[in-house]
Amino acid sequence: MTGLEEGWIQTDERAVRYPSLPAGDYRFEVLAQTAEGVSSLARLWFRSGCSRRGGATLWSRMTEGVLVLVLLTTVWRWRVRQLLQRQQWLESAVDERRANSMSKGQGARGKGARRKAKRIKERVSGEYEP
Repeated sequence: MTGLEEGWIQTDERAVRYPSLPAGDYRFEVLAQTAEGVSSLARLWFRSGCSRRGGATLWSRMTEGVLVLVLLTTVWRWRVRQLLQRQQWLESAVDERRANSMSKGQGARGKGARRKAKRIKERVSGEYEP
């Protein structure tokens, strides 16, 4: 193959494979020969071009990098929005609970809250009395 190898390669095989052909222009030439050694009069050839793989070009790598950045930014923004919504929900739940306890006249720490705190303290200290 002109452009890849120097000279002719003689083989008994009917197929030729070039699995890792680098990018470039090539000319593949074939000259047939019989078992008795008689060569064909004409050469068969074809010109071929092999381009770089998609992942090997600078533009494709830059495009992949930009796409990854866009994806990461989108996921980050989605997560931040989700956390802000959760924060707002929790704040409204706290405000509602605080308003309910104030309307019952218990204040921030009413009788119920004090009893619960006392029970928790007793259980932790091991001095629980029913």
